[in-house]
Amino acid sequence: FGATLSLSAEPGKYNAKTLGPHTVRTMITATIQLTGFRGIKAWPAGAYVGFHEGEDRNNSIQFVLMRNTDTDPQLATGYRILHDGKEFAVRFIKWAPLEAYTKVELSFDNGLVVLRVGNSDPIKIKTLLRKVAPYASVSSGSANFVISP
Repeated sequence: FGATLSLSAEPGKYNAKTLGPHTVRTMITATIQLTGFRGIKAWPAGAYVGFHEGEDRNNSIQFVLMRNTDTDPQLATGYRILHDGKEFAVRFIKWAPLEAYTKVELSFDNGLVVLRVGNSDPIKIKTLLRKVAPYASVSSGSANFVISP
């Protein structure tokens, strides 16, 4: 933590980096900017920060910053929960400009995730996750993450 991370992925691909050990209580604060858009219809350009259980990201929760199509003039923000590699829940939060720097804070405590985007009210999310590691990822594009300690 406490560093700048740049990730890039080709169209239809993703790139992820685990940022810490698995634990029952953790948090991550990041400022994210999508810097390159190479989205395709089946897999839009996006940047993600969240927590995953196990060695893969099949069971995870992630904040999502995404350009839904290559002509969208703005980014969608929200979160999604993956269970056994499939989307279990998806929630939209708000729109952001294409060039936005989006600050997000996530905490995890024995399955309870508290998500705050910018200065918004916290969103409490109960999950089935028990021991997680923080991570950042990108799909079909490039993004910079400033990870705070």
